[in-house]
Amino acid sequence: MKNPNSFIVALTSILVLPVIAAAAQLPGTPVAALKLADPFGDEMVLQQGMRMPIWGTAEPGARVQVSFAGQIKTATGDSSGQWKVDLAPLPPSSENRVLSVASDGNKVEIKDVLVGEVWICSGQSNMEMGVPQDASAPAEIAAANFPAIRLRVVNRTLSATPRLQLDASPWRVCSPVTITQGTWNGFSAAAYYFGRDLHRQLGVPVGLIQSAWGGTLIEPWITTEGYRRAPQLKVQIPPVDKVTGNTQPTVLYNAMIAPWTGFPVRGAIWYQGESNCIQHDGAVYFDKMRALIDGWRQAWGRTDADFPFYFAQIAPFRYAQCQPQELAELWAAQNKAAAQIPNTGMAQTQDIGDIHDIHPHDKQEVGRRLARLALARTYGVKTQNGAAIIDDSGPRFQSLEAKGDRLIVKFDDAKSGLAARDGKPLSGFEIAGDDDQFAAAEAQIGRDSIILRSKTVTAPTQVRFAWSDAAEPNLMNGNKLPAAAFCAPEPVNLALHAPYTCTNPNTHGYGASGQLTDGSWIADGDHCFASNEDDKFPKDVVVDLQEAREVRRLKFGVPPFGSTKTVLAAISTDGSTFTDVGKHVFSQEKAEIAILNFAPAKARFIRLTYTDRYDKQVIYPIGFVFTTELEAR
Repeated sequence: MKNPNSFIVALTSILVLPVIAAAAQLPGTPVAALKLADPFGDEMVLQQGMRMPIWGTAEPGARVQVSFAGQIKTATGDSSGQWKVDLAPLPPSSENRVLSVASDGNKVEIKDVLVGEVWICSGQSNMEMGVPQDASAPAEIAAANFPAIRLRVVNRTLSATPRLQLDASPWRVCSPVTITQGTWNGFSAAAYYFGRDLHRQLGVPVGLIQSAWGGTLIEPWITTEGYRRAPQLKVQIPPVDKVTGNTQPTVLYNAMIAPWTGFPVRGAIWYQGESNCIQHDGAVYFDKMRALIDGWRQAWGRTDADFPFYFAQIAPFRYAQCQPQELAELWAAQNKAAAQIPNTGMAQTQDIGDIHDIHPHDKQEVGRRLARLALARTYGVKTQNGAAIIDDSGPRFQSLEAKGDRLIVKFDDAKSGLAARDGKPLSGFEIAGDDDQFAAAEAQIGRDSIILRSKTVTAPTQVRFAWSDAAEPNLMNGNKLPAAAFCAPEPVNLALHAPYTCTNPNTHGYGASGQLTDGSWIADGDHCFASNEDDKFPKDVVVDLQEAREVRRLKFGVPPFGSTKTVLAAISTDGSTFTDVGKHVFSQEKAEIAILNFAPAKARFIRLTYTDRYDKQVIYPIGFVFTTELEAR
């Protein structure tokens, strides 16, 4: 870290300064003009039922009067001209009111202001994808006349520190014209259909704030505080000296979310994960989701109970960069987030994807399912579009019981019963015994459970469902919502955060803080494990699992740079006598993953031996070897 003191100052500004101080000018900068903060504008929606801060800038020491909906509040500009008042919680209203701010003969009016429900809508391209790209675009665009739905799009911007200023389009009334305006061919389709359903069901105005950027990872959307609360992620947060792109931790939150954190919203919807699948995150995506959600809730000064966070499962798709099961592992992480992080929910999309298109075009159903979660859980509504909400999401794994040659799987969110979507035998189930040899299973449907058998598995102990990137199984509940992918018992990465040593330790800081076993699979020089550049081979790295565990599978990879070639894997119980379990020869200039399966064996130590290297230099001297990650199961 170049300047530890600067980190302390920056962190203090994030955690201690009131979020409401997010005015249009930096603190300490004298201002002359009366101005409201950037979130406010004509045709906006204010959040109902919450204390409503109104803030901005004026002359230092000037008296400011704010008038809205019969309330009059006053404040005095501080030494830098910043002021804030709090309106009492407002009831919903479709009346086009004026928010008036006056000071020393100057007056600012925000016209056509409604009061209702406001949601942040964030993520990557499937959230950013506009209504004109939806499957039913022409008819939906023509019908998009909703004067009480208001839209705002945050522009794609980056920042090294949390910003006070907002780079965004104005608030706009939803119409066939405005629904086609956005960062990627129109306003977010998923967000629009979500908001439209809320508006129709609740009968109140709805404000939708689109803050999304296609192709982005989850890491740059996480706050510094979110990372602080997730030390297992081992992400280094010195302030960012220079913004180099949209992959750096916090840089999207700082620019595109932070300016909103003083502005009350009901909650957030999220549609992201494709880029983290390509990054091979798998199970660790759960920890990143928790860091994201915890950090946003803290930034808004809200608790788990009063800041709902609903998200879309990423859809089936054949990722050329990944093994078929890697998407399933990320699905399981999303499912775990919905089950274990309070006040969250996942809209399953297993049945509405396109395995040949990473951007499935049925966003209307995605929005409907996200709205269903909000209607049932946040607003307590028991119907959607005239039908009873019996289950608010698709069937989710609850428990597993082995009975002889059968496995009995029970599900949550199956009060409406279980069925096959197409009337055919259930698909997507596989079972295995302790030998890990999975076979397709025959499934018998109960009310809230499935009974599984296979002629080739006489003593099953494990089950997995939809465990492939192209899986489009037909299990649904009576509300026609698809089941979520799962594997039970849940696979555990025994090497996660395990310490390690290297016979040629790196002296440049690469891999010094546990990157070999942090679960991230980030393929850049700052995160990969690396040996030193000494051109003497073989080189070893030994991971200590801390205790002897049964190991049957190793997974490790390389980034698209460096000279890493042949890697030999071995295991040991005592750290001195090792047994070879396999090897892999990696290509150069290609991010690649090796998976070695072998007979279950006790091991405390795992050794990777780099026996040789490529002669060509790719970015780094040829003596370096790089490994993105090691997992053990």
